[in-house]
Amino acid sequence: LDIFGFEDFFEDNYFEQLCINYANEKLQGNFNRHIFEEELALYKEEGMPERMLKQLAVECPDNKLTLRLIKRMVNIMNEGSNRTPMPDLLTCRRTQI
Repeated sequence: LDIFGFEDFFEDNYFEQLCINYANEKLQGNFNRHIFEEELALYKEEGMPERMLKQLAVECPDNKLTLRLIKRMVNIMNEGSNRTPMPDLLTCRRTQI
């Protein structure tokens, strides 16, 4: 599952690409959970033998920690954007160096 982004248009990835990738990963996680976890639970509930359930089980990479980190970063940026005036992040960075 992938949604086309800006990968082929720019040498560098920007915030827009991060947002697209974040949405893609959230969608992929929902898809994986529904198809691979919930369906398996339904088969088990319907009495499918354990041997067959093990054969059908699919291990998918888990990006939950990365997604939580990105969400926190977006929340921080959102909080900063609600301040008047918005902090100059470049100035803040230079003064801390």
